[in-house]
Amino acid sequence: MRAEERQVTRPSGQAAPARRHALPVQLRHCAAWAAVFALAVVIGRGTRVGDTQLAMFWPAAGIAVLWANHTWRSTAWTLGNATVLFWLTAALNYLTGAPTGLSALFAVVNLLHAWVGWVLLRRWLGLGPQLPLSRAINRPSSLMVVLAVSFLASVASGAVLTAAVQAVHWASAATHADRGDWHLTATSGLLSLGIWVVRNTASTLIVITVATQLRGSRRDRARPYRTTELVLLFGSSGLVSGYVFGLRHDVRLDFLMMPLLAWASLRFSQRAAGAHLALTATSMLTAAAVEAGDFATVTEPAPVAVAQLFLLVLACVSVALSLYHHDRERILAQMAAAEASARSKSELLDAVLDTISDGVVAIDAQHRVQLRNTAAAAGIIAGPSRTTTAADPLSDAVQLRRADGTPMTESDLPIIRAARGEGPQREDVLVADETAEEPRIVEVRAAALPEDHGAVAVFRDVTRERRHTAQLTAFAGMVAHDLKNPLSALTGWLEDLAELLDALPASMAVRARTDVQRMDAAAARMRQLIEDLLSYSVARDQPAQLTDVDISRLAEDVVAEHRERLLATGTEQLPQFVVEEIPVVRADPVLARQLVENLVSNALKYRDPQRPPIVHLRAGDPQNLPGWRRIELADNGLGIPPAQRENVFKEFVRIHQGTGVGGTGLGLPMCRRIVQRHGGAISAMGNELGGTSMVFTLPAGTARPGPATSAALPAPRRDAVTCSRR
Repeated sequence: MRAEERQVTRPSGQAAPARRHALPVQLRHCAAWAAVFALAVVIGRGTRVGDTQLAMFWPAAGIAVLWANHTWRSTAWTLGNATVLFWLTAALNYLTGAPTGLSALFAVVNLLHAWVGWVLLRRWLGLGPQLPLSRAINRPSSLMVVLAVSFLASVASGAVLTAAVQAVHWASAATHADRGDWHLTATSGLLSLGIWVVRNTASTLIVITVATQLRGSRRDRARPYRTTELVLLFGSSGLVSGYVFGLRHDVRLDFLMMPLLAWASLRFSQRAAGAHLALTATSMLTAAAVEAGDFATVTEPAPVAVAQLFLLVLACVSVALSLYHHDRERILAQMAAAEASARSKSELLDAVLDTISDGVVAIDAQHRVQLRNTAAAAGIIAGPSRTTTAADPLSDAVQLRRADGTPMTESDLPIIRAARGEGPQREDVLVADETAEEPRIVEVRAAALPEDHGAVAVFRDVTRERRHTAQLTAFAGMVAHDLKNPLSALTGWLEDLAELLDALPASMAVRARTDVQRMDAAAARMRQLIEDLLSYSVARDQPAQLTDVDISRLAEDVVAEHRERLLATGTEQLPQFVVEEIPVVRADPVLARQLVENLVSNALKYRDPQRPPIVHLRAGDPQNLPGWRRIELADNGLGIPPAQRENVFKEFVRIHQGTGVGGTGLGLPMCRRIVQRHGGAISAMGNELGGTSMVFTLPAGTARPGPATSAALPAPRRDAVTCSRR
């Protein structure tokens, strides 16, 4: 059974002890805060100025705000603690010489001060059970919040107090009653208000910040002789504060405390700095209470205001420096952790890169080498005799040539083109090595780094692979030639046999001619299968020689060939070809032509017999593909079921076998192989024409597409056959 269920099913008599234990805890908290507050009131009342009722220092203001923030949680306990605070303030002020009415007024304004401070701290610092005050004041900006809260709470309580005292004085003057014991100071109400605001602001700020610092971080960065330095600090501070506050001087020497406070704040933890500030404030408060030193002669409000402002400045400087020091230590710790993490990740990356057999090189925006793995440094790029550093230009680090043997300038390097924003690059280049008889073939794949930070390239030595591929291609061509020779002989014999059938009787010739036609069709299918297999092997293994290709012009040539072929066969339903202007791509011209040829042939082969065919080649939506061109070839043919649109790119898969259309099932797989050789992708989808759209991507070229020319398209001999370029 879960804990929640056990609590629900527990008898009511057994749940009472838990509630009985909660009551003394709240009472103990209330009693503890009441004791601290009472001590602060007694100490503050001991620093009254002359015969007035205004104390020079009032630490009870800050204690009241902390009391409220710590215990004012529920409505019942808020009212209970507020009531204790009110009566305790009134009683202590009355017992220390304040009139009854003024004691009650002091209780009201102290309660108001606590409430305003509690509300503003919770609102501006987001205080709550999950964020106590000790963790909320952890930035220099939070000190300004505490200062503003202390000032506003002091203004609110001081305004009420001054207004009430002035009202009593006016009433006394009207009735000629003697209310001299209600004087806060011997001056006007505005000056009394100013002294009250400065005093309570300083007291509240000091108490809150000292309390939070004493609960702050204990430790600092390890330093030698830290304990000795701390003892020296507190010893020096005790001597200096005793000399400054305990003795009378012709010139004020309070400024001597400022270097000591800075020393404590910038060299030690928050807890040590808070303890030092508390010691300084206590020394000053004690001197004022016993009327020692310069405080013995303070009977006017002006020196009182100056002393309070000085204490406020001391507190602000000390806490600000301590918070800045704490923030700096936190940032240094985060930077150290980030540096350690970055170093660990860098070591991991180096280990991963060093295990890769391919060479990896990264350059910056100025085309200077910034990273090389072990394979690149071992000579996969420029040979083992070459060495580079991060300061070497890339053109000095690698010397490459094109696949046709022409030298490559620095601007022609694939990694430089990628860094210029020309999109991903993939190209076979030749690397000359003085020690080798033949140049090595290196496949280079380059891509730009984000935010124009340069580019990265992967180099792979494919010399043996390319030579092996060339041998396989030559062998495949030889095998295809050897297989076609018997087929050619068989086709010739079938033609001779068809001529001999004319001498046979008609009844025998019809059947024999049908058999001969079947054998000729089978031989043609065998020839087509051999050609498709040879083309597929070339598309898979032949190295791609990339250059700028105008797909629109290439498509117009392919369309012109199909048009002439269809006109020669006398097809009744002649297709409509639409070729739009498409940006130049970077591709192998032979493979690109084969790609367009296969797609157009496929669109015409699987046309809908119920309507005239339409083949539309257009530029597709880029879809946030920088450096790529998206091309779409749409038709209005039979279409491809959605469930089969991925299977059509598999070898020997034919989904329209019942239509009587021939084929080997290698056309679309060959198209995918060609597109993948260029780093792109191809997919099939439906379109608005009711047929199929073949959408593929190729790397973007650098040149502009050339203008349409009539020479590329011979004039059609029949009006039904059209090819328009938009």
